[in-house]
Amino acid sequence: MTWLVVACVLHPDHQPLGQVLTNPFVKHIGVVSYGIYLMHMLCINLVRRLVHHQGPLLFLCALAVGIAVATLSYRFFESPFLRLKNRIAKRPGDLPGDAALSKRPRLSVGAAIE
Repeated sequence: MTWLVVACVLHPDHQPLGQVLTNPFVKHIGVVSYGIYLMHMLCINLVRRLVHHQGPLLFLCALAVGIAVATLSYRFFESPFLRLKNRIAKRPGDLPGDAALSKRPRLSVGAAIE
């Protein structure tokens, strides 16, 4: 199974799952998957109260609600914070993270023991 995943990632054009992995809906699920992970129990409990059924109907309704809620969360909550992060990271005059760390004085092992 690991080989199959690695092969699909390395050469998606030449694999049987290549068309599935490049599908726009599947890509969207990949983008909002963290929101689905965070919201899935809330959506399952909400749908369980509304549908009063178990089994495939509950699963399909909860999946649809979960994708919708995750999409809204990504659009109105995650995306603004990601844009803010990018804007802050690209301010002129800021040092990159590695350069800021390299400006600190380094202690040698002997100095740390003394």
